[in-house]
Amino acid sequence: MSGNILITGCSSGLGLALTKLYLGKGFKVFGLSRQKPNINNDNFTFKNCDLSNLSTIKKDLTSFIAQIKNINTVYLNA
Repeated sequence: MSGNILITGCSSGLGLALTKLYLGKGFKVFGLSRQKPNINNDNFTFKNCDLSNLSTIKKDLTSFIAQIKNINTVYLNA
């Protein structure tokens, strides 16, 4: 399998489990969270982002989201 997955809250709990699941299946995972998870995988792209800070979300995420050509699934877990 392959495709692009965007996961917020990817550093712990359900978000981390989903990140590992999709990486294990060969997906490209784009992860957002305040802390970087301990994941070393060429298919994992991480962006540090505090989604509770509404004033910086657009500035912080515009270029990150633009690099994703097609998003198959989004998990808004944060």
